[in-house]
Amino acid sequence: MTDAKVTITLIDPTMPEQQFVFDEPRTCVVGRETDCDIALAADFAHREISRHHCLLDIKPPYVRVRDLNSTNGTFVNNERLVAERTTPEDTASDEGGTAILHDGDVIRVAQSLLRVHIESEAAHLSLIPADQPTAEPASWLRAR
Repeated sequence: MTDAKVTITLIDPTMPEQQFVFDEPRTCVVGRETDCDIALAADFAHREISRHHCLLDIKPPYVRVRDLNSTNGTFVNNERLVAERTTPEDTASDEGGTAILHDGDVIRVAQSLLRVHIESEAAHLSLIPADQPTAEPASWLRAR
């Protein structure tokens, strides 16, 4: 098991900021229905949010978002997720667009924002300059 952790911060101007921390694999539904894992506001001001709007597939340190064919779309860094069509006849897909998320990405669902923060040992190692030794020698790579 790795020390990876994914934190999703819910930012909405009408409610207090909330954080959801995941250190194990989990699938989360985001929307305004009360059975959602991350439940957004269900008032008139949030009517653009579908009951089950998008899905987060979390396997720390990896995170993927999938739109659940929401009426008004799911956006990652202000770009709408669009389902890929494999053929011109493929117009009625049951799946919305998907995206792999990275540390710092922001999912927008109407006016609600979900900021993604990913912590992992691998991410910290990638910050070490190449000429600096790491705690563990790379000799184990040659042994395989």
